Amino acid sequence: MQFRETGNRVQCYAPWYDATSRRTRQKLVYAFTAGGHFQQPPQPDQLREGVGTADQRREWAADIRAEILERNKAFGAAAPGTLAMMLNTVSVAIMMQFEGFPIPFSARDMDRMRVSVRPLLRLLEIDVDEVNAKFKTKERKS
Repeated sequence: MQFRETGNRVQCYAPWYDATSRRTRQKLVYAFTAGGHFQQPPQPDQLREGVGTADQRREWAADIRAEILERNKAFGAAAPGTLAMMLNTVSVAIMMQFEGFPIPFSARDMDRMRVSVRPLLRLLEIDVDEVNAKFKTKERKS
């Protein structure tokens, strides 16, 4: 897998063998935004359609996931002072989406957010069970 930055995008190229020319060529299979914010890694089915076998697509997705993880780590390490502000910005943006109807998040999006938030809650020493209990108590009083 080769990664090329062009402008504010990172293009992900997978190698494939061209039998007619007897050469290995590269094909663009995915692209993501370069730096500035955290990226979600792709699933194999999110890569360019019609390219590669299922095994190749899983391998490419894993390579892209590793590259994104390294970029996310570098970004987080380079700007730790801004992470709290970024978290606040994202939280407010998500909460504003819940004020409208219908809520624009799919069940998959909701699950992703739950999975993402749980480790952070533990690090911030917030007991999820305690929060749920307080919320249920407030519901009963209303």
